[in-house]
Amino acid sequence: MKIRKHLTLHSLFFLWTPPAKLWLILIPLLLPVAGWLYIQSSGLYFLHCVDPEYGYLLNGVLIACGKPDVQFITNPGIPVHYLVALVSSVIHFFRPGQPLLEDVLTHPELYLKASLYAINLLNAVALFFLGYAAYLFTKQVAVSLFLQLLFFTHLLTLESLARLMPESLMGIIICCWLIVLLKLRYTRDQSGGYHRYGLFFGLLFAIGVADKLTFLPFVILPLMLLPGWKNKLIFGGYALLFFVVFAYPVTVNY
Repeated sequence: MKIRKHLTLHSLFFLWTPPAKLWLILIPLLLPVAGWLYIQSSGLYFLHCVDPEYGYLLNGVLIACGKPDVQFITNPGIPVHYLVALVSSVIHFFRPGQPLLEDVLTHPELYLKASLYAINLLNAVALFFLGYAAYLFTKQVAVSLFLQLLFFTHLLTLESLARLMPESLMGIIICCWLIVLLKLRYTRDQSGGYHRYGLFFGLLFAIGVADKLTFLPFVILPLMLLPGWKNKLIFGGYALLFFVVFAYPVTVNY
């Protein structure tokens, strides 16, 4: 009787406990939920924020209005401007009436929070692909869960879910960076394709530096991992090219 009861409880536990692979989906879903809670507890942004959320919002709207020569480029935070421009254009499409700039100035908190929700959703998607890629390359669920849970280990990464600043996009960039590193580490037969890694590293490095200059030390990794000066030069060339493209307001102002 006790054995049967034990088996029944064990069966119920098995039914209610999701498989290990399912956590690769559930953990990223926790990210926008956590972001929503942080955003709801933040209140009105123009009352208390340290980083100039409104600077990013208004510069993004200027880019959406066809004025890329924005002046606020201190971080430089250009990818945040581009994302705000895209989100603002989509939101305004469903709010006909006023021109985009007037609608943003009338309802700034709406556009600001919509940008934050979009960033958090992109963070969740990037976190899922990181876990999927880690499992694909390593065949280890524990490794995949470990990499996904890193996002939740520090208050700085969680607080950025409710802040419109360069750190808000860093989670996406780091997830993509780790995916490339995993492929480089666990793919045995590269078949002379290191130039592709130079392209990927150059693209991610350019976006990271265009987002925040503190990303500069990441240049060490491609220089260490890519064999031969040719691949290193390919990385440097792509990094410079993509930085000019992604950080266009910086190149215009300087």
